[in-house]
Amino acid sequence: MSKDSVEFERLVARILGLIGEKNDTIIRDHHVPDPDTGTSRQVDILIERDGKKIFVECRDHARPQDVTWVETLIGRRESLGCDLIIGVSSSEFRDTAIRKAKAKGVILRNVREVSDMEIKAWGKSWQFDLEMVCYANLFVSLFGSHYIEKHLIEREFRGVAVAKLLNESIFEVSQRLSSNMLKNTPDSFSAEIFDSSGKPMLSNLGVHKSLLEGFGAVIWHSVNLPTSVQLSLGKTAAGEDFSGAIYENDGIAMTRAMDRIRMVITLDKIRVPNNHSWTGKVKEQNRSKLSVPEIVIVGTKFRHVNTPDIKIKITCPHIV
Repeated sequence: MSKDSVEFERLVARILGLIGEKNDTIIRDHHVPDPDTGTSRQVDILIERDGKKIFVECRDHARPQDVTWVETLIGRRESLGCDLIIGVSSSEFRDTAIRKAKAKGVILRNVREVSDMEIKAWGKSWQFDLEMVCYANLFVSLFGSHYIEKHLIEREFRGVAVAKLLNESIFEVSQRLSSNMLKNTPDSFSAEIFDSSGKPMLSNLGVHKSLLEGFGAVIWHSVNLPTSVQLSLGKTAAGEDFSGAIYENDGIAMTRAMDRIRMVITLDKIRVPNNHSWTGKVKEQNRSKLSVPEIVIVGTKFRHVNTPDIKIKITCPHIV
């Protein structure tokens, strides 16, 4: 190893020591046993934090780092069994290296980009509990005063317009139930459904009253964010520029702008079970010492409740 490379490692270690967590253990030029061969393997910098092992590998080259170095980092993480691996370079990174690192959960940072806020976030995790209503035994009761052809009703139910109207109604019911229901306690509900003109749903087919009925329970759905830090240049779904993301995947982006951390939730990208509807409430379970003072929510729903799962009941003088 060249003298310049050793000095670069020492520089990075000093930065980590100055702006890391108070109880961090930081060791430069650390050696760990290979779990497969038993031989001693060198690690540029080891950070021990809250029972986690974080490896920091340093590269002091003039040229931009390519995907080959990222693949080396991935191999070291898998071979030596650390919780997180970070590549710190004195130069920039090629686009292919950034894309590979983001896909595989490797942190890439230019030494000029390393901030105390970000280092404090390394190895930490967040959990966000998102309130929603879980539905069961959903059905629509339709009341008519005269003859209704059932096959016409069923055909309308397969259409986009009715699916949209049902999901809007379910969302509105979720807002109401979240205030009136006890947490984790199923209860029955009934709510009238109106179209955009204020008439009952399917009034064009002779329906004079339509009800959405079933059982619902207010629950908290947990979204756990892993500890990996990923470089992500560009814009969030909210259209905001940011210099990097502590995490960005599955509808959650933890963004960093100067000394402020913001969370952006893109609801339609979050993976949740079927028949759940968003109520708009977020509860942060932050296992890090870093707070998230600002939460931006994009969209109104997690996913549509499947209309084929909703049964139809028709009450009128004649049904065919």
